[in-house]
Amino acid sequence: MAEFEFISEVNNTLRRSRRHTSFVNLWNGSVCYYPDDHPNSSVMCRYVIETPSCSYYVYYIDYLKTLFCTFRLPWNSGYVFVVGFILLFLYGLLFMIFKYFCLPSYLTLMEMLPVSPFAFSFFYFGFSIFMPDYVSLFFDCTFSNSYTASLQFSKVIGDALHFFLVGVMALCINGYHVNGVLLWSSMSFIFLGYIYLLWVVNTKYELFGRHDLVNDYTHMHTMNAWTFVFAFFFVMGLSMLISYYLQRQMRKQKSKSSIFSHSSTLTSEIPSDADISGTNVRIKHMTKTAVWWKTVNGMANLREKNQIVIALLSPFYFIAANMIPVIDMDRPMRGWCKPVAIVSLLVLPFMSLGLSPKPHTLYTLLACSWFFAFVTCISTESLREPSFIWIRIYHIIGIFAYSVSIHTVIGEIDNLIWQFLCMRFSPMPDMIAIVFISTGEILCMSVLLNNLIRRKMLDAAYGAVMSTLAHTIYMALPQLVLQECYTSSIYIMCSSKTATCTVFFMLIFFGTLMHISMSGNEFRMSLFFYLLTLYIAYLLFQLMTYYHQIHFGVQHTIRPPSDSKNVWA
Repeated sequence: MAEFEFISEVNNTLRRSRRHTSFVNLWNGSVCYYPDDHPNSSVMCRYVIETPSCSYYVYYIDYLKTLFCTFRLPWNSGYVFVVGFILLFLYGLLFMIFKYFCLPSYLTLMEMLPVSPFAFSFFYFGFSIFMPDYVSLFFDCTFSNSYTASLQFSKVIGDALHFFLVGVMALCINGYHVNGVLLWSSMSFIFLGYIYLLWVVNTKYELFGRHDLVNDYTHMHTMNAWTFVFAFFFVMGLSMLISYYLQRQMRKQKSKSSIFSHSSTLTSEIPSDADISGTNVRIKHMTKTAVWWKTVNGMANLREKNQIVIALLSPFYFIAANMIPVIDMDRPMRGWCKPVAIVSLLVLPFMSLGLSPKPHTLYTLLACSWFFAFVTCISTESLREPSFIWIRIYHIIGIFAYSVSIHTVIGEIDNLIWQFLCMRFSPMPDMIAIVFISTGEILCMSVLLNNLIRRKMLDAAYGAVMSTLAHTIYMALPQLVLQECYTSSIYIMCSSKTATCTVFFMLIFFGTLMHISMSGNEFRMSLFFYLLTLYIAYLLFQLMTYYHQIHFGVQHTIRPPSDSKNVWA
């Protein structure tokens, strides 16, 4: 009898009760939050220097150290005013770079390539925005431990929700009738990737504490990451090939109606000898200086209603226009400017410093870039459009230049938001990453959708929405796992706020799909108000969770990780 009671007591000891999800803490060190309402600048400077989490999102400038240690600003009024002013300036700068450097090249390349607007947007937009993230994957590690890796995962989950909401709500404003096959194929691709991502992360998380199994499952996580990469590029390439084949079939059908249309189609498909050899007509009505000034003159190229905005952005437009090539059909020689091409090649290696390239990579890029600048100087003319090959190289340089510029500005915006919210409010790193980070990408996406919808290019707008979602979801795990700093001891933890975001994403995703199907494959204003209501409910739920006003629901869906049988022995 005594032996039975002993065994029962041991079993009760080993039967662990469900723990609260507060054990999933994204920071094992101090959080960048100072509770005192009236600290002086010296105290704040010392605190910022000694707290590592304050500089997690630092890209180029550490604003907390600059404002508190260098300028000795007061906490209550001076810091808030300066942060607001810098954020306003960065948003304006990002708006200018995307609208006047990225968008013209985007629209021009869409007209040049023989694919549908949806396929082009689905393939191109995500790469143009997120390309620096993929490049930096081979240069630098974006996390150092499980906590920062989990924070990056929380940001990805929040990005997916915001990109989906902004894109679908923008399409609902003026209405959009989507093809049924296009709708279900793209939505299925997004849904399968999202579910697979959550399953992979939860599978690795269940191994937390299983030291007897973790080494056996390390290679599985890497294989899952490469599976994401393969599926992503396979679908991207397949969509481009199918679109090219369908467009070619349509051109062949149109060419059968008349011989004239057949000859014009063949002429438009194949570049002429003049394009390839570079014997284009030399323009005579403009000088070299006039071509350069027309390219960099912000007062003439900035088309905004407010003249004050034009006057404020013109100096920055002048600087950016000398470093970022733009392909534009509305400009002379399709936007070709020899001085801009040479300067962009000279400064391109220095623009990539924010990606943290290794020394040998930087030297290689520097040598190649300066070599192409020398070749451009001796082989092209200022008043003659370059050959077919050179204009494509010019466009590729422009893509990399404005992608890095956008990435830099977005990095500074995220850093400011992170440091300000962490210092002003009590610890909530995962909530900041989910709700407030990535406003720069949302601004770029909103500018693109606004311009495409005004031009009645709704298929291209829908493709851009699906592109951002596909890049965010399918490249999330590879950006974490395929880095050099990833080891078997790194675990991606799904916090309670992250789990809340995943649940609301599913509600919004299936509600949207059901609403569109019931509306005859149309995006309507009723869907807009439905999504707005759900998003407000999501924000209220997150805020009430943060203030501990609710204590149920999604917070308790996370179970503690499994333990091996040797833990309690």
